[in-house]
Amino acid sequence: MQFSVKKICAGHAAKEVGNVGFDSSYLKEGVKKHEFLSFKIFDLTPQQATILKQTAISVGTDCAIHRHVIDFKVNKSDCVLSGSLRELEKLCEKLGGQPFSLKKLAGEIMAQLEIQGRALNPVIMGILNLTDNSFSDGGEFLDELRALEHTDLMIKDGAKIIDIGAESTAPNTKSVNADVQIKLLIPVIKKIREKYPEILISADTRSAKVAREAVLTGADIINNVSFDEDVLAVAIETGKKLVIMHSCGASENVVNYKNIVDEVYFDLKEKCDLALSKGLAPENIIIDPGFGFAKDEVQNLELLSRIEEFKSLGFALLAGTSRKRFLAPFSDPQPRNRDEITAVTTFHLARHADIIRVHNVAASFKAMQFARALSDN
Repeated sequence: MQFSVKKICAGHAAKEVGNVGFDSSYLKEGVKKHEFLSFKIFDLTPQQATILKQTAISVGTDCAIHRHVIDFKVNKSDCVLSGSLRELEKLCEKLGGQPFSLKKLAGEIMAQLEIQGRALNPVIMGILNLTDNSFSDGGEFLDELRALEHTDLMIKDGAKIIDIGAESTAPNTKSVNADVQIKLLIPVIKKIREKYPEILISADTRSAKVAREAVLTGADIINNVSFDEDVLAVAIETGKKLVIMHSCGASENVVNYKNIVDEVYFDLKEKCDLALSKGLAPENIIIDPGFGFAKDEVQNLELLSRIEEFKSLGFALLAGTSRKRFLAPFSDPQPRNRDEITAVTTFHLARHADIIRVHNVAASFKAMQFARALSDN
């Protein structure tokens, strides 16, 4: 007898379990045995790690821990826990009766199962630079009429958010006085708000003064690349959404990370925890791993390939790779000629991020639509 065996792609287990004739009344629960997840858990004591591993094995899965946990030669161990949804649920049930605060860990794992199961509906954020020195389109939209025409085009092409900035954060650029930013931003925000009441407007600024004026004029989101606490206070006071981005100093100064994904993750977590403690509502937090900011090509590519891991923070996820320098080796030395490779990154991001920030809306919107069509099949 000849057998045929074929791999099923991640995310398609539910469809294929149904296709084999599985009992439809039990399909939702049955699929949990075939959907697989891996989690990294940080800083467990040897006792916690040992019990976690033993409990994982008891439900039919496993947990990778430090080799010296068994002889207590380490004080802490990170762990990699993997299993089907059903196995992980059973694990959490058993951990509920264990000592060493493992009941709390069970709650954290269950919360992650809920986060990972949320439906994704990504949108495009179109970039409108009212600057003369932005790295790819500086000077193109300084004229108010041209800025509004470009906004019309981006909305027509599918943008649901317009991100407006009057200060470039490109390498080696100078800061722009708040009053100058306000003079450029406010008239444009006001006219977009009047013409497109349904469109979300994001104010891209590091200044609390600019952020406040933008919000009072009609902006819905404050996009603050530096995580300024005065800007945070404006978001809390006005009840607006705030983009919290990872950045370690000037964008041209690359940092030598030991584990870039973990370090960016915990930097964002620390900032989000602070924002929450100050009173910012969780639904008003948008996180951004900060592609291009103090990161080289290899670091950016690793962040991009593992972007879905940032969903574990539980907040809306924004990603901006558009025309960034790390894409040049795969495209073109000139930033404005990198829209094709940007669309490729959008195709990837559309399966993991909530907001995708781009210059060329038309190309990226089509890539996003294609990614969503594939995920629906």
